[in-house]
Amino acid sequence: MPFNGIGSLALCDAVVFAHAVTLCVHQDDSSQLGNYSDTCLHHIWGEQIHAVWLITVMPEADDSRHTGEFRG
Repeated sequence: MPFNGIGSLALCDAVVFAHAVTLCVHQDDSSQLGNYSDTCLHHIWGEQIHAVWLITVMPEADDSRHTGEFRG
């Protein structure tokens, strides 16, 4: 599992993909399949930025030299 537990991100992408495939098969509309990357990339990059931030602050959580919200 990724460091920040973004399993819901994969689920979200799967839902977008399933919807696009359903439209393609049942309505012969492949436009959403073609737009899949553009649809998902925005939230993927948002989660990537969050993961970098989280990895940056969490290693200091048990270091007594540091003060603040994440000190253990």
